[in-house]
This record gives sequence, C-alpha cells and structure tokens, in this order.
Amino acid sequence: GCLEGGYAKIGQRLQERITEMGGMIKIGCPVTGIEVVEGGVRLETPDGGETFDAAVSTLPLPLLKRIANGRFADQVPLPELDYQGVVNVVLVMHNRLTDYYGTAVVECDFPYQGIVETTRVIPSEWLGGRHLIYLMRYCSADSDAYHLSDEEHRSQVFEGLPKILPSFDAAQVENSFVFRAPHVEPVWTLGYLEKRPGTRIHDTRVYLATTAQAYPMVTSWNTSVKLADDAVEAVLRDDSIGAGDR
Repeated sequence: GCLEGGYAKIGQRLQERITEMGGMIKIGCPVTGIEVVEGGVRLETPDGGETFDAAVSTLPLPLLKRIANGRFADQVPLPELDYQGVVNVVLVMHNRLTDYYGTAVVECDFPYQGIVETTRVIPSEWLGGRHLIYLMRYCSADSDAYHLSDEEHRSQVFEGLPKILPSFDAAQVENSFVFRAPHVEPVWTLGYLEKRPGTRIHDTRVYLATTAQAYPMVTSWNTSVKLADDAVEAVLRDDSIGAGDR
C-alpha cells in the first residue's frame, strides 16, 4: 500500500509528535562536522558547535565519513561503499498519466526504469489541479548517463514515453525539471551480510539508520520503518545514556 499524503504526511506527523514531546526541530541547519567527545557527540553547524548525548545519522556512509572528525573519522564503517544514483525527470502535467502510483518499466529502448505519479497519494489540489509525475533512471553517479545534460534527459523522456504510454500528450506538460541524487541504494557485493554495519558505531554514541543496513531486505518504506525502530531501540538499550536523557 501507499501512504495517502506521501512523505509530507510522515514529516508533518513527526514534527507534531516531536514538538508535543518537547523536542526542537532545526531546519536549514546542515551538520558540517561530527566528533565523538567524552559523554556524547559534538555536532558542528553554521550556528556553531553543540554537544548531544547521542546522534542518529541517516547519511550515506561516504558522506558521514566526509564530515567525521577526530578519532571518529577512523570508525565510520564502509566509507568507500559504492552507491547507485538516480536521475529523476519530473513532469508537471494537466492530466493524469497512469492509473497507478508506481509503474515499473522494462524496455530496452527506454532507459528509465519507473514512472511514479505522486498525485495518486497527494491531492492534485496541492498543485492547483496539476499532476506531478516523475520518471526514474537509476545509474552510478560516475556514469555517462548521470552526467547527461538536463535537456538530453528531457528529450529522451519526451521522445520515448509515447512508445511506452501511447496516451502521453506532450502538450499536457506544463513544465519539467531534472533532479539528481548520487547516493540512493548501496551496491551489494558478495558477502555483504558479514560486512553490513550495525546500528551502533563501535562504542560511540553515534547510531545509524541508513540504506547501508537494509540488506537483505529491499529498500522500501517498510524497511525504513524497521531501521528507524532498530535505531531507537539501540539508543534505549545504551546504559551509558541516563534515563532522563533518552
């Protein structure tokens, strides 16, 4: 099933629950450094440094390694782990494109592997009656495909989509955008189960909830919920954190 309201609904409910419990949410505040210190974890942000009892990282492991400082830099697991990236071509349309939220595509002449109609789970009214569709092309961030120009990606979609969905009418497209993400899913290698990172990084108070821990499950909403549950349970089991700090 799919959650009505999409990720926005999840984020909204998390915000409500965190603030209800007295928590604070900072947005537009990227963490630029993380270091293990006595009694906790120090995070560096544009607002300065702040020490916390514990931290949960959702970063891809190479990015966590990039901001790790001090001895923690040598403790980040699998810092060279390869990831599959994705190029998303987003179409803002005046009509619906499919009858489904997600459609898998298996077609040699069409290099995009999936079509997602977001306005199957969020109201079209949020977009002034428009429909939001994106096409996914999974590829390495080092690949030629990843580095094609935005216009080349648009051309491939507009030229190839009618062959997949004859009902597609380019005149119904109000606008289009291209987005890239370099770290989507890890590339699983032989014997990965033995190398898979645990929830807690060594004896530090840094915990992980990332796709690098998903294997052998597929990366999905259900898996993400399980990884989050595992991280919370690990923090609660940590006897070095006072009960009042949890």
